[in-house]
Amino acid sequence: NRKRWHIIPFRFASWYNIGAHGRKGCCRVTQQDIEIFFAVLEKRNLSKAASALFMSQSTLSHRLGMLEKELNAQLFTRHRGHRTLELTPYGNDFVRIAEQWMALWTETQALHTVHSSQTFYIGSVASLIQHLFPGLLREIFQKEQNRIHLMVKTMQSAALYPALENREIDLGFSVLPSIYSNVVNKPLLNEENVLLVPSSEPTSPGSFGPDVHPNELDPSKEVLFQYHRDYMHWRNYWFGYFTDPAIGLGDALLVENFFSTLDEGWCVVPMSLALAIQRQGRVSVRRLTNPPPPRTCYMLTHRIPRAGYEDCMDMFMQYLVRFLKEQEGKGLLEVLR
Repeated sequence: NRKRWHIIPFRFASWYNIGAHGRKGCCRVTQQDIEIFFAVLEKRNLSKAASALFMSQSTLSHRLGMLEKELNAQLFTRHRGHRTLELTPYGNDFVRIAEQWMALWTETQALHTVHSSQTFYIGSVASLIQHLFPGLLREIFQKEQNRIHLMVKTMQSAALYPALENREIDLGFSVLPSIYSNVVNKPLLNEENVLLVPSSEPTSPGSFGPDVHPNELDPSKEVLFQYHRDYMHWRNYWFGYFTDPAIGLGDALLVENFFSTLDEGWCVVPMSLALAIQRQGRVSVRRLTNPPPPRTCYMLTHRIPRAGYEDCMDMFMQYLVRFLKEQEGKGLLEVLR
């Protein structure tokens, strides 16, 4: 009898020894199995996880069961009378390995672009990326789009650190410091905080009206933008702990839209946001005689950058340094060296 050869399609699989009880060899776990695990971990419900992954609940349950069989361990448990799933001790330990798997998968998918155009992921608080860095991003896009593809995402400061540590982004810009073992946190720049007031005689872009003392401000008419502790300490010092603002708008675009129709009130904002609103007219920008501390921007990088992406980082940093020097020369910010 002639021997018959069969071509068996190769599927991405982990070669880690992640099975229980010391089993070794190839572990037949696919990328989709890990995605199912994280979907169930996030939703804590099989039906919701299946819906999020656009698959039937029976398929998801079967795949999850096969994953647990392959690992020879239960990942989730459901208490009687409850639909919510909880991680088992093994499942809790497996989270770290699954995160490493996802990071390696991302690296693997990116290998084919190492010597061509690469995707560079940036995360930033909204007010910075929308009002300070648009010119920088536009210049890189116009001059370097054949070498680098920028993917920019707005995120809260607290979310930037774990996103960078998990390699969801390559570079971050935050307005709050924090400590993560794999994240390098460097103070990058200071922005002066200035006063915005509606005015029938608006100041021209880049110019300022008369200085204002905090005692001249009515706290009940404040449009509160900054919830940073430094600003809140300043606010509590001048207006007391129990004075409420007229409204709290912790989003730069909300403040920008709000001031387009505001007849009275005031708001303390960083210089870049003040200039953006000033260009629309109808506002006067003033300096405070006793201002709050400047807003500090922190640049976040991973201690071990993605392999093959050093050129992307160097390219972006060259544009960033030149951009910040230009802004500092105009008196719009202070670069922290």
